[in-house]
Amino acid sequence: MPIGNNKINNSYYNIKHYKSINITDVICAPSLKCIDMADRFIEGYESKLEEKCKVLKIKIDGGFSESIQHYHVHEQLKASIMDSGYPIDRTYETSYKCAENCNYETSIKMEERLAETVKSIRAKHSDSTNRTVIVFVDKNVEQSLQFLIKQPLITLELYIVKKWAVEYERKKIKKSS
Repeated sequence: MPIGNNKINNSYYNIKHYKSINITDVICAPSLKCIDMADRFIEGYESKLEEKCKVLKIKIDGGFSESIQHYHVHEQLKASIMDSGYPIDRTYETSYKCAENCNYETSIKMEERLAETVKSIRAKHSDSTNRTVIVFVDKNVEQSLQFLIKQPLITLELYIVKKWAVEYERKKIKKSS
């Protein structure tokens, strides 16, 4: 399956399409919205499977952070989220390592960070053509990622989910009303 700029236009409730895809990894940015969407995706995906041999877990990757400040607190967020009962992969290591003394990031540096993160994920998942990785990122990271995945190096399918973010925001607004 070649890497592509594939977008899912269905809501997470319409998950029939994924039944035939071997989703092996769910990676997300360290943000509450992305973690919540990844959790709901996993619930929907696994509810449609007949064989539940492998339980998917959310892999939080600081390399997909919205900003360098979010990167620096992603481990604290991960620990808090694990305590909240989300299915978080405790063993997953962030793909990008940033210097602790780095407190400012230009847009060029952000794109370099995202490129290194994608490169690292590609290297980690290059062992099989039967793997599909679902990635949840915040909207401001999406555009850079779409540019990065135009020239694939290995087999990997990367989905950036827009509609789910819209649905999530609608539900959040309904709850607060």
